[in-house]
Amino acid sequence: MKQAVVVGVCAIALGAFVAVMHSSRVLFSTVSPHKHYRVDITQSRTFPFDERAVFLNARRDGESFVHRKLLYTGDFLDNDFKDLYPNPRFRSESVYELGSVEFGNESSRQYAGVLKIVNETSRDVAYMLIETGWYKLVALDIKAGATVDLSFNYAGELSCQGQFANSGDRLQTQLRSRMRAGSARCANS
Repeated sequence: MKQAVVVGVCAIALGAFVAVMHSSRVLFSTVSPHKHYRVDITQSRTFPFDERAVFLNARRDGESFVHRKLLYTGDFLDNDFKDLYPNPRFRSESVYELGSVEFGNESSRQYAGVLKIVNETSRDVAYMLIETGWYKLVALDIKAGATVDLSFNYAGELSCQGQFANSGDRLQTQLRSRMRAGSARCANS
């Protein structure tokens, strides 16, 4: 009887430990200037010394429309996400940014110009994630046929990915960058 109690207590403790390790904790929660959007950055960890994953979750007028978009993975040897991407903020009502463009060595070139996001489809886009160095920009709710022009500073390569609204369909994106002219275009088709 005592063994059954000990085994039961150990099973409950192990279950509670596993539940805590698999749960997500909110790192940042930010509301847009007109309170139309809310972005939560959450982190989950499978075990204290294993990989951790950081996700973006977005709500529009209280309803979820971006769920667990992976932003970052790292292990216990990597810097904390909050240190790498400080001060998340809404740049405008539907444009969210994290981190900053850093120029670590003298061979890095800084490009200032315009980032043009063009939705060349007949479908709305839930989000477009553009990344460069230690900077991430997320454009939310890009309507079919819409164009978003943003002043944008970047160094090195740009990456661009997204997802259609109300769907799990990922975007097939092209990133055209004219670095010398200081402009980049992220178009989907």
